[in-house]
Amino acid sequence: MQKANIKIDRKAIDSYLESLRKDPRLKNYLIDEHNANLYEQMINSMSHCDKCKSLSECPNNIKGYKKVVENNSLKMCACKYLKSSIELENANLKFKTLFLPENVINATLDNYYLTSESRKKAYQDATNFISNIDSNPRGLYLYGEFGVGKTFLLAAIANELTKKGKNVILAYFPDLVRTIKNAFETPSKLEEIINELKTVDVLMLDDVGSENLTPWLRDEILGPILNYRYMAHNTLCVSSNLSPQQYISHLSHTSQGDDTVKGTRIAQRLLKLTDKAIQVKD
Repeated sequence: MQKANIKIDRKAIDSYLESLRKDPRLKNYLIDEHNANLYEQMINSMSHCDKCKSLSECPNNIKGYKKVVENNSLKMCACKYLKSSIELENANLKFKTLFLPENVINATLDNYYLTSESRKKAYQDATNFISNIDSNPRGLYLYGEFGVGKTFLLAAIANELTKKGKNVILAYFPDLVRTIKNAFETPSKLEEIINELKTVDVLMLDDVGSENLTPWLRDEILGPILNYRYMAHNTLCVSSNLSPQQYISHLSHTSQGDDTVKGTRIAQRLLKLTDKAIQVKD
């Protein structure tokens, strides 16, 4: 049986290799006839990525992955959009909201409107806090009238902190108080809630001072949480319609009577956990 006489077009092969070698995307690679096909697949994948604007538009066979040649082997690597999506998903797992709308989790500092000097200062204080949290874990006390963006700013800060690896809980305080009261008859559930509030890396309490305050809530729940976080150097951030001085007065007056000593002591512990009081205005 005669063997087939296969004629190799050397000129065509050399031309093909030369075209690959001239591609600026391959300037740092050593290309020969044995690996040329791999590099052609890689630049085809790159071409798709150059035109792509989002993960949903990815034209590659495996969405979110591009082909890369390493050690003369073709590997699949996550593109920038897939990496960003994974980072966001991981961040969301670290950012837990309680009793707040789901869209709060999408708040970012980039979308915080700098429409007044007060908001510009709040933004600067927030970015300084985020940058220095590892060396100074003391948080922020945001106060101002209803609707000036305190909750949004807390959520935006939370999102930035999750990028630094922090676990964050942002809770609407009046609803959290109701949940704690409802769990009173189930000690294991109550203990689980309190322990999480004590130990999470960053606890954010939104709208403190608007809850129905009782001595039990102040002395048996809020006090121990604040004391634990203070001793453990865990970060606390709060927002309130009340100024710090007004908040001291709030904790001194409960539905069952006044106790200035206890109220002042617990309020001062909260204020020591928050390094800076920031008044937010429109």
